[in-house]
Amino acid sequence: MFEYANDRLLVMGGVVFVFIFFVMILGSGSATHKKEKFTSLPVFIVMLVVIVIGVIHEGYSTKQNAMSVYKAYKSNRVIKCSTLTTEYLVSKERGWSRYEKGFSKNDILLDISSCSSEEE
Repeated sequence: MFEYANDRLLVMGGVVFVFIFFVMILGSGSATHKKEKFTSLPVFIVMLVVIVIGVIHEGYSTKQNAMSVYKAYKSNRVIKCSTLTTEYLVSKERGWSRYEKGFSKNDILLDISSCSSEEE
């Protein structure tokens, strides 16, 4: 599911998850030390669940997009891929070929996550 996901987003999700978990442990320890009740636990748990759901949703939607784009490519349709500065129209007829995580032509490599088909 995560083979097409944005690696930086997965790393950031993991870092934020660990940070929130660490703050939750520190807050719990501080409350225990002061002999108070730790009342923020539900908030931290909700934040952790939201982060996990967000990362899983991103991975799932990215995979669905990739499968949709590959299906359109197999059907000989034109696919639109965008980089920061340029947009490319990708198809078999235009000389593009598929490689492991996207499309290539001459010296140009496009990641599948930057492409979209008209089905979406």
